Amino acid sequence: MDDISMDKVNIQPDKISFEYLDAKKIKLFRAPHGSARMTIEDHDRSYLKVTIAMAFPLTKADKYIGFLDALGNDIGTIENLSELNAENQIIVKEELKRRYFLPKIIEIIQLNHEYDISYIKVKTDHGIRDFSMRGHRENCVEISPGRFIMEDIDGNRFEIPDISKLSKKSQSLLSQII
Repeated sequence: MDDISMDKVNIQPDKISFEYLDAKKIKLFRAPHGSARMTIEDHDRSYLKVTIAMAFPLTKADKYIGFLDALGNDIGTIENLSELNAENQIIVKEELKRRYFLPKIIEIIQLNHEYDISYIKVKTDHGIRDFSMRGHRENCVEISPGRFIMEDIDGNRFEIPDISKLSKKSQSLLSQII
């Protein structure tokens, strides 16, 4: 940050709490009710419920994996998923899959507009879905060339991994909202 002082970007270094965890000292396991639990070797506590999150879920899904306690406080981060042992990787992948459920749109079946709301019927890798979307510019975003994320009124997200792989009809319908 040579060109910008810390106070201009409103960062207070004394308030930042960030810790990289040694992946070899992490032990993850399932609670009887299914949530993830965590113990860190040489730490003074275990965590009865942890939330696992990605810092960059759309671009670096296997990098910078964060662990939060039951209150949402940061426990720490590992730099790369591959640093964890095989058992821990399975639990992390299961938790991330649940947290970042993102059906992939295979086909756009129908698109209707009524005022500022679009009603969309799609075929996804998890079946047929109907959803409504408002604010196309904000809720249908190209995150890399040809790759789109759509968010419906309820906050559910859908991915179009490659627009060029959609049928001509689907591409034509999508062009009405992008």
